[in-house]
Amino acid sequence: MGIFQKHGVNIEMDDEMIPVIDELNKLGLRTTSCCSGHPERKDANKHQAQLAFELKDITVIVDENIISINWMRETSK
Repeated sequence: MGIFQKHGVNIEMDDEMIPVIDELNKLGLRTTSCCSGHPERKDANKHQAQLAFELKDITVIVDENIISINWMRETSK
């Protein structure tokens, strides 16, 4: 576990997810939770990684085996 520091807030998260979340946030895709999965646990459901997103200005399209996430990019300042 590591600490992700953003906007004056410290958030504890899995080390593997910190660079992923940082890049997604830079692109304007806000996450609300994440997990890198826990393959060392015996419960098969714990092996899956997870990302959850804030749905503001986002359209999600699911078609067969494809998920498309479309969001408003933040403009550079």
